[in-house]
Parts: sequence; C-alpha cells; structure tokens
Amino acid sequence: MASLDMYDRPVIGDREAQRPLVEVFDYTCSHCRELDGLIHKAQADYGDEFTLVLLPIPMHSKCNAFVKIDNPNHATACELTRLAIAVWQARPEAFEKFHAWMMQGAEPPSPAAAEAAAARLVGEEKLTRALSDSAVEEQLKDNCRIYSLARDSSRNGTIPKLVYDRAVSSGLPSSEEQFRLFLETQVGLKPVAK
Repeated sequence: MASLDMYDRPVIGDREAQRPLVEVFDYTCSHCRELDGLIHKAQADYGDEFTLVLLPIPMHSKCNAFVKIDNPNHATACELTRLAIAVWQARPEAFEKFHAWMMQGAEPPSPAAAEAAAARLVGEEKLTRALSDSAVEEQLKDNCRIYSLARDSSRNGTIPKLVYDRAVSSGLPSSEEQFRLFLETQVGLKPVAK
C-alpha cells in the first residue's frame, strides 16, 4: 500500500496519533454512510488513540478510471467528491464540519445543496477558485489510484475500505462487534476506560 503524507489529506483526530487509519469511501455509498456512524462511536470508545485519514473517492467511471461498471446510485459521486476536496484545499479547518454535514442521513445531499453548504463554509469566491484549480483533479485522481492499490491488495473492490498498515477491511462490517474486533486485533486499539 502507498504511504500517505497526513498533512496532505483531510484528517479527523490528532495528526500525531500513533495509529492512522485510512478510510476510502464515497459520499454516495450507503455502506460508507453507515460506517461513518460506527467510526464516530469508535472515536468515543477509543479516544485519541487513532486518527482517521479520509480519502473520498467517486465510484463512477466519468472521473474514476478504476470503475468499470457504473451504478446509478453513484451518479453524483464525482461532483460531491470534487466539492469535498475543494473545501479541504480552500479551507482545511472547515473540512471536518463539511464532511459531517455530507454524511448526515441515509441519502447523500444533491450536488446543488452540497455546493451551497461548501460556499457557506469557505466562501463562494474561495470555493470557485478551488474548484477551478487543477489541484482538486490531481487529488481526486491520486485518491482513485490509492483506492486501486487497496482494491488490489485486498483483492476486493468493495467500499468502504479501512486500511491500517497492511490490514485492509473491505465493506461494511456485519456488526459493531466485528468492527471493534478489526480495530482491536488488526489496528491494536484498546478501549479508553470510562
């Protein structure tokens, strides 16, 4: 798996945490949205022991060369991913709030609603500038390349993916217990005493 510079990617948690966990996801993926809830609970249960590095990828062939068959559920994936990356590049400190907004509910927001939310957080002019900057497209392509490496490593194209060192979890865990088992046995996390 490729190494990532955590200062070049959106992160939720302490960048200096000992265990960076990379999440490869799509905002239009229902399982990714469900996993987001499990991750929030894990952050409360395991404290600052791990950091979540976010790699949004669009699961649609119009902007992800590694997708061979398009699912209509992912029709707006490219637009939503570009907006998220643009928010990160325009105002990194606003990304966590934007990401949380994007992951609310069972359905993804429309591109128009997401663009309006992004403009409120970073400013319309900054957002427009970021969206026209080639850096957004470069990061989108790099995220897709990293997805392909995780897919090849796990021999499974399913998302979401959680990657820690050489451990790759593909798809939505079947239960909260299975997710905790991955975090404790593969990542080495220990619950915080309450």
